[in-house]
Amino acid sequence: MKRTLVCLLLMIAICTLTVGCSLFSADEKTFSKAGMTITLTDEFTEQELVTQTAYYVSRKAIVTVLKEDGSTISDHSVAEYAELVCTANKLDPNSVTAKEGYAEFTYEKELNGKDYYYYARCFKNGTDFWLIQFGCETKNAEKFTSSFEKWASSVTFQ
Repeated sequence: MKRTLVCLLLMIAICTLTVGCSLFSADEKTFSKAGMTITLTDEFTEQELVTQTAYYVSRKAIVTVLKEDGSTISDHSVAEYAELVCTANKLDPNSVTAKEGYAEFTYEKELNGKDYYYYARCFKNGTDFWLIQFGCETKNAEKFTSSFEKWASSVTFQ
């Protein structure tokens, strides 16, 4: 009887650990919208947000995607576009860092009594400009920074 009980408890413990560990490891999931593809995790779901081309939400982070027709500013570089975005949103345009193929910047904002951290990456594809922003509560910024950069690096255009 003792042996059966110990075996049963051991099996329950193994099952609990297996299920518990799988809750912490999210699988990759690819999303596509308006000619852009991004790989996030299966913790994200796509939702509608009228002001954005695409909007992805998880329990701890968000991703917004804005595609803008750049035909009127097609002579601008992606860094200049990022600076325009910063200026229009009362952010510091000097915070923009130009990289090979994209420009990026970070900022923090308070919303409904909570502080949020945002990592933004801008792309130029043809004449279109893309602003892809990743956000989380500021207290989680350190935890999400590498994920934001990984997800942003997964962006491709068709």
